[in-house]
Amino acid sequence: MIDVKDRVPTKPGRMKLTREDGSVEYVIMERADEPVEGGTPINKALFDEVVRKKKLIAEFNIAGIYNWEIPNEIKNIGVIDVFIMGAGGSGGACNINTSVNGGALATGGTSGYIRSLKDYDITGKNTIQIVIGAGGESISTTSKKEGQTGGSSSFDGNVAYGGAGGSGKTASTSSPSLTGATMGGSSSGTAEFDYDNYTSIIEDSEYGNPNQPNIAYNPNSLNELYGSAGSSVGIYSRGDGVPIEGKTYETASGSGGKTNGASATGYGNGGAGGVSIGGTATSGNGSDGVVLIYA
Repeated sequence: MIDVKDRVPTKPGRMKLTREDGSVEYVIMERADEPVEGGTPINKALFDEVVRKKKLIAEFNIAGIYNWEIPNEIKNIGVIDVFIMGAGGSGGACNINTSVNGGALATGGTSGYIRSLKDYDITGKNTIQIVIGAGGESISTTSKKEGQTGGSSSFDGNVAYGGAGGSGKTASTSSPSLTGATMGGSSSGTAEFDYDNYTSIIEDSEYGNPNQPNIAYNPNSLNELYGSAGSSVGIYSRGDGVPIEGKTYETASGSGGKTNGASATGYGNGGAGGVSIGGTATSGNGSDGVVLIYA
């Protein structure tokens, strides 16, 4: 990228004239066209205004209500870009009794919705109310329970809704699965376990499935990824107290084996699902939403 700079002469307006016979004369030149409109000077300031890349000028990422006082220099620009994201939902949770031959399944919470405002007119405004949604709270259960929905975020009344909480269920059928909600920037995928081999299958990574087609990107910073769902998980209870080699955390009788869901980090992401055998299943929190302002 070219670093545009203003010319800084030591002798402003001085021009060199070379005649056809090769003789040289130096003159001072200035416009004498008596304009009715002076026009805009061609300089670095003009170039920067034409090709200016908007910069992040304010960020709100902790749940709460704020009144943003618009700086005078931003009022002079007159328009801004805004990126809004709702909070992520918390994961679902499920516990299965040690005597049961079956499994517990829980899906992660989904990410919050996003909303972008391009060239948003702030003419005549001095303050703008901003709301940052709170992430869905972690839940605990000795049975099964859905996660909490994330709070909505807004800028000047323009709302981006929070993501849905995850789900939990028990299953005793072969190859069961539980698909998470699709609300928000990304869905929480599928929780399942292999009934025949007593193994747990986690379809999504800790930060959600990167192949989700509806994951959200910040349009002002295209390399930044937002809207990942929490992980979904399944755990198997054998029900007879016999240890499973290499899988002792999944043994049912007396072990109280469990997988607590991790809480989300970053902006508007979903918390992971939590499962347990003979104990308390606890899911992860969703993370708060965000409002980013560019000018």
